[in-house]
Amino acid sequence: MKTPIPASQIQSARQADLPAYLTARGEQLVKDGDSYRFPRFNGLIIKGNRFTWDERNFAGNALDFVRFFYALNLYDAVLELTDKKEDAL
Repeated sequence: MKTPIPASQIQSARQADLPAYLTARGEQLVKDGDSYRFPRFNGLIIKGNRFTWDERNFAGNALDFVRFFYALNLYDAVLELTDKKEDAL
């Protein structure tokens, strides 16, 4: 059975540095001023823990991004972004 995720850990996942996370995953980002473009998705702009995808009228934080683009459930997305292992919770 999965251990409940503390609210503080969910908040940490929302505030994760999205460019650093994506780069660590091997994704290619293009620096554009103080933000990044994600060439795999036309019109997707990333800045800090936020993203905006104007082409799809969709925006959110790091947790929203990982859940949508990598199709992870909330539990797995939080673990992924906070680099925690399930047995450490």
